[in-house]
Amino acid sequence: MALVSSSQVVTDQSASPAVKTNQLEKGGVKRTAQGYLAAANFTGGTAGQWYTFVRLPARARITGIFLTGATTTSGAVKCGLYRTDGIAIDDDVFATLYDMAAEKDRTNIMVTPTGLERSNDMATAYVTAIGTAGATADVEFDIALTVVTALGAGIAHLLEVDYVLPE
Repeated sequence: MALVSSSQVVTDQSASPAVKTNQLEKGGVKRTAQGYLAAANFTGGTAGQWYTFVRLPARARITGIFLTGATTTSGAVKCGLYRTDGIAIDDDVFATLYDMAAEKDRTNIMVTPTGLERSNDMATAYVTAIGTAGATADVEFDIALTVVTALGAGIAHLLEVDYVLPE
């Protein structure tokens, strides 16, 4: 058997002298931002409305987006990236369709990003969408759920975002 390939992180650490590793790639401290919305906020949500949960630095590398709450009677949401003024950068960049009638016990709803997008900070991973939205100077972004199909009975929800920051 023979080694076929190594990631850049492993190659850098094997170099002589070793190349410093970016904390987004190894050794970074995982942080969590959370936002909670009470049931009354979700009652009667209609298509196109959105709910902002957390605000993160543009340099954050997101490792997971988790939703906790009881099932609702109906409806679906998508999860996306917004400017802090409420303008959508990409309203389904993290999840295109999440059934709110599903059980949610810290369910990871971050299903859309590719491996390359997951390996980069938000500013790098979504540079095209950020540029199109005119948000290249923004230092923070919001993570929000947007209603795809009307929500049934309102249920309180907690959204947690795990992320890593560079030094």
